[in-house]
Amino acid sequence: MRRLVILIAFSALLLISASLLLSACNTNSIPQMPPLDTTDDATKTPAAPDNTLQTPATDTPDTTPQTPAPTTPEVLLYLFGLPELPGFTMKTEFEIYPTNVDEIVTLWKNESPYDVTNGEFFVLVKKEKEGDMWILVEDILGTPFPSIVTGSCYSGTEREKTYSLSRRYGILNTGDYRVYTRIYTNYDEKTRCYAAIYAEFSISENA
Repeated sequence: MRRLVILIAFSALLLISASLLLSACNTNSIPQMPPLDTTDDATKTPAAPDNTLQTPATDTPDTTPQTPAPTTPEVLLYLFGLPELPGFTMKTEFEIYPTNVDEIVTLWKNESPYDVTNGEFFVLVKKEKEGDMWILVEDILGTPFPSIVTGSCYSGTEREKTYSLSRRYGILNTGDYRVYTRIYTNYDEKTRCYAAIYAEFSISENA
């Protein structure tokens, strides 16, 4: 009789446990996987565009006082040439040189009220035997001069400037020559000009 009671109690316990387990399954306590979407992407209907009117953001105007940028007065430079610069002289160290002269030294004297600058440019001309015609001597080197300022001669000063003749003109024939160059100056606040200056010398076999 006692064994029968124990068996009945044990059976009842099993029934209660089974009932609790079934109740838990019915309350979806176990997460379920979503159904698989087998629809082709090409057949899907696109979502309708959002036509809602967007209100643009409004920035608060900057009322901080602005300091104007400094302005530079316009300076107009007009470049023109002068046949000479009054008060500026150029002469060679010697009056006569030999035919194989390598270089000559020129002496500059600036008694004008203007400061001047110069570059390396120069040309050599030779006077014809008859008349006052001066002919340009051929530059056998043929390379251009650099377009840079290489020297200056301030108002009230003197200086020397050397020119290499043999490098550009080789052996010179006898006769009278001039070496020409250019100097540059600010003529006034709005005008810049250049002037042609020259020095005369002679080439002789007896020098």
